[in-house]
Amino acid sequence: MPLVSTTMSDLIANVKTLLQAGTVSGQPLYGVRQIKRGILPNNVQFPVVTIVPADEQIVEVKGGCATVRRDLAVYTFIKNRSRSDLLRLHEYSDNVMEILRGDRELLDGSSDPTVYHVDISPIDYDQDGSGSEMTVSYYSEEQLPTRTSSTGDINDNPTIGTIANEIHTTLNGLKATTLSGVSQILRENWGNVAARRLPAITIESDGQSNGDHEAGRERVDCSFIVSIYSKVASASDATLVSHLAILEPVKDALQGNSSWSNNCYDSQLVGISFNSIVSSNETLYQTELRYTTRSRHLT
Repeated sequence: MPLVSTTMSDLIANVKTLLQAGTVSGQPLYGVRQIKRGILPNNVQFPVVTIVPADEQIVEVKGGCATVRRDLAVYTFIKNRSRSDLLRLHEYSDNVMEILRGDRELLDGSSDPTVYHVDISPIDYDQDGSGSEMTVSYYSEEQLPTRTSSTGDINDNPTIGTIANEIHTTLNGLKATTLSGVSQILRENWGNVAARRLPAITIESDGQSNGDHEAGRERVDCSFIVSIYSKVASASDATLVSHLAILEPVKDALQGNSSWSNNCYDSQLVGISFNSIVSSNETLYQTELRYTTRSRHLT
């Protein structure tokens, strides 16, 4: 049977389509002016519902197939805070929840399911009564890329910097193909970059720990953060779509390489988080991929 599969970008698009269908006359979200993706622009039509990526986790791996949980933050906002507006906020928020709860498959254009389960948190209302938030967790499957194995003996005593350089070299090599839209791929912290061009990817070493001894060698786990940055600009839906398009080839590159030129004998994508930050007075989308490798050191 085919996998019940999606991506974060496709998931958000399908949720938007589902909610958009509820805004027409006679439907439970009639009166909502906008259903959008990503953070709100400066000029927005209220009431509005917006869908923002929050987190992505691999729950389980079996036979090259992963169970993936993707969390979305779904916000509902009103413009005023009169009693009637507060009642509408509660009504719309409840109806958003019921619409999302009622579709546990999110069929694609071929009528195939893209998810197989959904969990929804309780609704959290702002203290000033202007908005609400709920976390929606969707479960699906994902075929993992074929992993490149070592071409010889695993090297002893590689440094964390050596492995980080291998990751940088691999991602930089994709600029001619799947990452052609990326302006910079950098081996440093974003805060230290002098000439910033967006979209950009950074690879940072995040620490290492010594593990158990295996066959006379000490196991060393190294942690990395691979970050994707895009300029929010007008906060149109297209901005978030373009940003998330960079994520999938980066994921494939990290998940498809286990040895990093024979410096590691295992690696794992731990999780992905999605944020927005302010840098140099500009609002940016930031996606962080947390990644670990395992290498051998002589004792």
